[in-house]
Amino acid sequence: MFYESDKKLNPLETVDFQVNVEMSKLIFANSVANSLIFTVDGFLPTKSMDKTVLIIAKALTNVSISDKKQFAINRLKQTNQFEIKKIESEKEIIIDKISGYEIIALGFNKKTGATEKLYQLILFTSNSYYILFGSTDNEFEKNINELRGVAQTFKRK
Repeated sequence: MFYESDKKLNPLETVDFQVNVEMSKLIFANSVANSLIFTVDGFLPTKSMDKTVLIIAKALTNVSISDKKQFAINRLKQTNQFEIKKIESEKEIIIDKISGYEIIALGFNKKTGATEKLYQLILFTSNSYYILFGSTDNEFEKNINELRGVAQTFKRK
């Protein structure tokens, strides 16, 4: 084994999943601990007035989940940055032959004081899960549909 000091890693290749953001306004911003983060300007934190963001991650631990719907709801409520005001919709979904739950909610951003629309999709594998979590502070329906559109392109490598 040897160290290559000049080797450049492509962060999009360090995870075992991919999404297509080409038809969206999202741009890759950062990669942290098996996750990818997309914003509208490619900066984290974003410098844009439009604070739409999408984070995609794979759980780092193996878990066995019996009630997947309740797990998804509880996972949304554990989001530190937001106080969940109302779950507007929840539905079972299959993407890349993986079943999961998609939740749309209204949340209060504890850091900014803004009301935001939240998008969460959890896709369950046999002993783990992928989570796609997005938020937007403007043009709620348009931006949630855009986040949903990117989520629909999710594929395991």
